[in-house]
Amino acid sequence: MSKSELESLREGKNIKIDEIVDNLNISKEYIIAIEHENFDILPERVYTVGFIRSYTEFIGIPSQPYVDKYLKFLSDASKDSKKTYIKNLKRKNKHTIKDFLFLLDKKIIIFLEKVKSYLKR
Repeated sequence: MSKSELESLREGKNIKIDEIVDNLNISKEYIIAIEHENFDILPERVYTVGFIRSYTEFIGIPSQPYVDKYLKFLSDASKDSKKTYIKNLKRKNKHTIKDFLFLLDKKIIIFLEKVKSYLKR
């Protein structure tokens, strides 16, 4: 795994991950995830934003660019999720209708036509 920007900045200030873990009470797994922008394993937004702010302040750099990067990730993930959901819903409905029509045989259709003509009287 190559070094990330945050990892390089932290190491450039001679700060060890364990020092951050001990001082900020953030798990080592989350620190590594933040450094490598592996945002999908981090907890809910409010916690992650707080972790990013605490982490960046601890190593002495501005937090907002990294918070913004995380928020952009969330926005993009949300858009992708919505697109995927709609695409899958359309696909599912398409197959459901096809399956439904396939299962209807001529007897059921004839029966429905008779009921319809009876109700029109």
